[in-house]
Amino acid sequence: IEAIVVPHGVDEVYLKTPNMAERFREKYRIEERIVSYIARIHPTKGLDLLIKAFAEVVKHVPDTVLVVAGKGDEDYLRTCLRIAEKLGIRDRIKYLGYISEEDKIALIDASEVVVLPTKHAGESYPLLLDEVVSRGRPMIVTNVSKALASRAKELGLIVTPLDVRSLTLSIVKTLHSNYTFYKSRKVYTWQEIAQKLLKIYNSVVSYMV
Repeated sequence: IEAIVVPHGVDEVYLKTPNMAERFREKYRIEERIVSYIARIHPTKGLDLLIKAFAEVVKHVPDTVLVVAGKGDEDYLRTCLRIAEKLGIRDRIKYLGYISEEDKIALIDASEVVVLPTKHAGESYPLLLDEVVSRGRPMIVTNVSKALASRAKELGLIVTPLDVRSLTLSIVKTLHSNYTFYKSRKVYTWQEIAQKLLKIYNSVVSYMV
């Protein structure tokens, strides 16, 4: 069956808001280079994997912090922070909890790289991918989900295997490269997506009539 894949859109604010990196740094008093995790706190999202990788990252790039934004499973969060404590990097992790949409945009702007280390094979298409691309920042995702990996590659994002060593190498390489994402890839607004869907629906109706 011939299929048409319609991507997610982003709110126009992601395309129109000026860069807010300095605003974020001033508000949260962060001077170091930022690796960020912006997602629900849940075992399937892989925060524990990222913390283990980040413990290795700081050995290569000492002036970095891991900023974690999101709410969810508090027991899992405590487990992750205990891992960080055991690895000696608890002071390198800034947990913000839930943040506003404005602060989310500012955090993306301030991030050297955003990481989605998901362990969930059913992870298909998080909005975060397009949001990060719309702000011109690099992003690393794990390849456990074929749908997610495919979409990430389509957007020009970095895909890495689901293991600590590979994730560490991808983060370190990105930090060393001072990577700036090229904004040539098209990111659509929700209004544009709605127009695309209407066009598809109209073509189907015309075909059936």
